Amino acid sequence: MSAAPVFELLAVERQRPRAPVVGPYSLAAMAGSLCVLVGPSGSGKSTLLALLAGVEPADRGRVLWQGVERTHASQSVLALARRGRIGIVGQGFALLEHLPLWQGVAVALVAQGVARGEQKRRALAALERVGLEARLAERRPRQLSGGERQRAALARALLSSSVGLIADEPTSNQDEESAARLLEVLREERARGVALVVATHDPGLERMADARLVLAAGRTLP
Repeated sequence: MSAAPVFELLAVERQRPRAPVVGPYSLAAMAGSLCVLVGPSGSGKSTLLALLAGVEPADRGRVLWQGVERTHASQSVLALARRGRIGIVGQGFALLEHLPLWQGVAVALVAQGVARGEQKRRALAALERVGLEARLAERRPRQLSGGERQRAALARALLSSSVGLIADEPTSNQDEESAARLLEVLREERARGVALVVATHDPGLERMADARLVLAAGRTLP
């Protein structure tokens, strides 16, 4: 029997007053695959990723992770299910401004019970992997550029993405060299069996994709 998709949306829809309806959309992301979400700004790519990650609730349809129903799971259950398994990169990056960069990147490892010294080692390795030098590790996020903050958010997600990675425009703030580096990181993640679901306008990411979901602008509710 074939394995269940790592991520699956079945006719998922999200509705808000005075905002476009997102969906219904369906997708299935298998282990070791890259699914990209494309469409114009405002078409709901970020919302659909939030539904997939369990950050927002779906109004209709079903959300499954590895065949397990997650549509109506509580945030505490979802957080536990994501721990060490699913990494998320949102548009806001959500870095911890009061901590040195490496500690903010390593925060997921704290919940996993990893020793402090090992936390720092893994965080520095993840930062280096996305092209951030060790000298930046003690800085606060506010001291970084937007592109550096974005790469730091991806580094943090990589420490949790043993099974799946959900990323919103992960190359949008990068110069050509840095974007190419991040594409290589995503290729490596896919090669080690991680399921990737990424919203993007990057033609390089689109060319890499195993599956493509095109979002259209939804109707607006009164």
